[in-house]
Amino acid sequence: MRLVKFFSGVAAMLAACSMASATPILSQFGEGPAPSITTAGGWDGAYVNLTQEVNSQQNQAAFPQVVSGAYSQLKIDFDFRISAGNGGGADGMGVAYVPSSVYGTEGPATLTAVAEEPNLAGAFGVGFDTFNNGADDAESESSVSLHWDGALVQTFGLDASPIGIFENSEIHHAEIIVTPAGSGSNVTVNISDPTQTVTAVDNVFIDGLLPYDGRMIFSARTGGANSQQDIDNVRLMHMTGGNKPMTTVLYTFVPEPSSVSLVLMGLAGLASMARRRR
Repeated sequence: MRLVKFFSGVAAMLAACSMASATPILSQFGEGPAPSITTAGGWDGAYVNLTQEVNSQQNQAAFPQVVSGAYSQLKIDFDFRISAGNGGGADGMGVAYVPSSVYGTEGPATLTAVAEEPNLAGAFGVGFDTFNNGADDAESESSVSLHWDGALVQTFGLDASPIGIFENSEIHHAEIIVTPAGSGSNVTVNISDPTQTVTAVDNVFIDGLLPYDGRMIFSARTGGANSQQDIDNVRLMHMTGGNKPMTTVLYTFVPEPSSVSLVLMGLAGLASMARRRR
């Protein structure tokens, strides 16, 4: 009986703190092909292919709202992979945490792919730029930028960092941390490759960025140059503070039961075996 209660408690805890979620809505605004969830290209499981090595693409992956209420910290992290492409690679991708009150709780959020410049009214965004446009990109081939309420906040170049350029077909990991503080929030962005981690944005304060109900929108584009741009293992962590549980939502795009579902299935099986042995 104790074993059954133990497994039931663990299963309930896992179900409360983590869950697999719905497939994102994919939209095409420029040249084809459209974005897709695919298993091609040598990545584990499936992933979202935002752009291919084709010029003039503008594509988007919009996730539904899955959590609500004020948070003591918000984290968005994901894996991304960008090829060298043609013409030196271009143009980049971005993620925006858009307010549901403006953009809705599900479905496509915008009429264009804002990509590496996620300037959207009322929204916080981070851009991952892969083309050097001079001062606007901190004179770097690869840069990270912060955006708030329709405007650029600041850009941080990465060419001179250990990470170097994004367009090398390696899997990178991005971790975006938003911590409310006073009249706004402090933002940190960490970027990892297979061998190291670099803090691209270190605790930068954005005035006016306070908690709001929102959802994630990823978008990418190409121009006169291009790259294949992919994302996978997208995770949203919503921490409420105190003794309340942290909510983690993981999107893996694997066309099988999620890892949490597999754990819960295994625990249920063990609990059933325990009942039969009584």
